[in-house]
Amino acid sequence: MGLLMRRLLIAVIAATSTVAFTQMASAADMPVKAPVAPLVVPHSWTGFYIGVNAGYGWGGMDWSGLDTFSNSWLPVASFSTDGFIGGLQGGYRYQIGQWVLGVEGNFDWADIKGSASCLNGETCTSKTTWIATLTGQIGWAFDHALLYVKGGAAWDHSKHDISGPQFVFPVFDLPLFSNFNAAGSETRLGWILGAGAAYAFDRNWSGFLEYNYMDFGSDRLDLACNPAFACVNGVFPLDITHHTHVIKAGINYRFN
Repeated sequence: MGLLMRRLLIAVIAATSTVAFTQMASAADMPVKAPVAPLVVPHSWTGFYIGVNAGYGWGGMDWSGLDTFSNSWLPVASFSTDGFIGGLQGGYRYQIGQWVLGVEGNFDWADIKGSASCLNGETCTSKTTWIATLTGQIGWAFDHALLYVKGGAAWDHSKHDISGPQFVFPVFDLPLFSNFNAAGSETRLGWILGAGAAYAFDRNWSGFLEYNYMDFGSDRLDLACNPAFACVNGVFPLDITHHTHVIKAGINYRFN
């Protein structure tokens, strides 16, 4: 009986080993599945965004003055302006395929100024203190990169000043005052055209570089004279034409 049990046990072990070896060999012959590639989602430019910018502005001022005695406009000064610009922007973009449509508002503080000798030894000075724009955009996206053009309305605020050691009467050419000043400021509406490129670092943050041209046309401004009786009716009428170029870089944060 003991011998029979030993033979039966040896037979069971042999059969079990054969089945296990056969399963292991079959598993070794099975093809190995390739790892699943991660899903790549194209970048989207759709969403609201806000950001900051800084750059450089330059342009030109052309002044013509009204000679109240001859009732004719005469050239007074023509000079260039330049300086720092920086501020905030915000807007919304919507992507359709590779097309990107958007609207953006921008406000920049500015220190764009220039001056020139004018009249009879005086100095004519202009300084733009801020610029605001409201533009529409259309662009073409290359995944994380975006090229776009923009256009719309622009506003700027500028200060103008004439000052010098003496004021010369425009008819008799006689010095009347040892110190003369005429000053005024204005906010003017114009138009803007621009183009730029942006790059998204991740889902939310992007940087951009753009160029803008703004034209504010020609408009009349009456500078207040000091002393007042140095000018007819106490004002010095000017016709001022100016334009501004701006190149700037910035960073935007897009809300998901």
